[in-house]
Amino acid sequence: MLDIRNCSERGSSGVVISPFTILLSASTYFSNLEDMGGYISSLEGFDPWRVYYFLGMFINMLLLPVSVLLAVLFFSRRTSFPWLFIGMLGASLVGDLVLAYFEHTIPDREDSSIHGSEVAKGVIRIMIWGSYMVVSQRVKATFTTRRKEPQVATPALPVVE
Repeated sequence: MLDIRNCSERGSSGVVISPFTILLSASTYFSNLEDMGGYISSLEGFDPWRVYYFLGMFINMLLLPVSVLLAVLFFSRRTSFPWLFIGMLGASLVGDLVLAYFEHTIPDREDSSIHGSEVAKGVIRIMIWGSYMVVSQRVKATFTTRRKEPQVATPALPVVE
């Protein structure tokens, strides 16, 4: 059947390479769609295969702009980077949990432990990177650039003689 083991590599590649791995996984989805297009289009209604496949593709495409934003925030050393990074790890974990649930609803699935191991990796990632981003003095010293406040022009004071 469908092998999508390489389609959920969104959280493990790092901030800079992550957008490229998401694009690579999208190409994997589309090549698998070409291989299985006839099978998926022959399914009727709310079939678990159809939901599982398109939900995985949707989650990856949703995380693509966030990963690009993370790379920009990383290189500009913005203070919002650590919190958005933790948020993306959390969103990736939620996506893996949803896919793991749908994976278990598929009746003819040969290997149903793909996203179960991704969930375990996601929990470990959040425990390690989340605590590092929140507690580390190095992170606090590195990401120091704040958003510039708009300069409000103050009116000139009248000259009293």
